[in-house]
Amino acid sequence: MIVADPSDISCEIYEIRHSQGIVPDQYRFLTDPEKCRDTAFRYGRIKGKYVIYRGKQTEEGEVIYLNVEQYLKSLPGRGK
Repeated sequence: MIVADPSDISCEIYEIRHSQGIVPDQYRFLTDPEKCRDTAFRYGRIKGKYVIYRGKQTEEGEVIYLNVEQYLKSLPGRGK
């Protein structure tokens, strides 16, 4: 998933997984230099790389793992 901000010429990129564990294979596309270069060319500077999954929030290098429930509740107009 790509969330682009055309006014800022930037984006955030996401992988969505059903697992609770952290596996490097989950974020391989987020760290692939060619894919990141192509994404930045089309959508602008990549401001963040995220994996949305069922486990606890943590970081794995440049990739941030977000808990799916917490992520959804953090969206505007949600979790009230």
